[in-house]
Amino acid sequence: LAEGATSLRMSDLGYQSAAQESINICFNQLDTYCDTLAKAVHHLWPTYEGLGLKDDNGFKQLNTAVLQIENEYYSSIRPKRVQQAGERPVRALINRGVEYLEVRAIDLNPFARNGISDHEASLITLLMTASALADSPPNSDEECVAINGVNARTSWAGRRVDQRYDQQSTLKQAGLRFLATLDPVAEALNQSFRTESFTGALEDARLRLDGTCPLLSEEIEQAALAEGHLAFGLAQAHQHHENWKTVTPSKEQLALMEKEAADSLLAEQTMAASNEGSFDAFVDAYIHQP
Repeated sequence: LAEGATSLRMSDLGYQSAAQESINICFNQLDTYCDTLAKAVHHLWPTYEGLGLKDDNGFKQLNTAVLQIENEYYSSIRPKRVQQAGERPVRALINRGVEYLEVRAIDLNPFARNGISDHEASLITLLMTASALADSPPNSDEECVAINGVNARTSWAGRRVDQRYDQQSTLKQAGLRFLATLDPVAEALNQSFRTESFTGALEDARLRLDGTCPLLSEEIEQAALAEGHLAFGLAQAHQHHENWKTVTPSKEQLALMEKEAADSLLAEQTMAASNEGSFDAFVDAYIHQP
């Protein structure tokens, strides 16, 4: 189906869609991001218009626009802010700014018992730090199209040796050049945190990208083909289950988790008790927030 794929979840076979390709969410500034995202929630789409809003059983969809809500826009990374009750994500960003960044283009590692290895966590920290330090001139519309193209080619067939980054370079060549720019940042992070994890993570990424070691997507594909997808998944789940059974939380940790569970149930009850009006009225007010 997709020989050499890296993450079909991030392709148009997964969370991407033809409808979302019709919108151009601009990440150049927070204002432009919020403005273009808000417009997408009100930009009607013919296919969804044809489905209609309701049937005899109630709502079929919240609206007939490209996006039902802002969170339906699936990007590699996006700015976030914890919302207040009934508040739209874009309104939270406009009112109180960016609280954190949500990095979404990351698949869980089934070989790691908690879903992510030390090297992977260090590499993500390194990438985010280097990005924050780098110059970031605004992207033109043409550059945005090119970036989307690179993302699509990487998702569908990023492991192919001849896969292009642009007319001058393959993905591997461009990737190795980029990793070379991270050396000084990795060294600085090592010194700051008194560790060697960041240079180690960078070297691991180089070995995987130059073909010395397999990429994680290749490891998973090989294991799934050898054992069968279901058998592989169940075997990994059993292994991690047995591993975590050997971990005994302290009394303090158990007490903290029990308190958080009780607080969560109480918050749910309080929220349910405070709800007023019909669901139709809530949806209308939510969708049409200024």
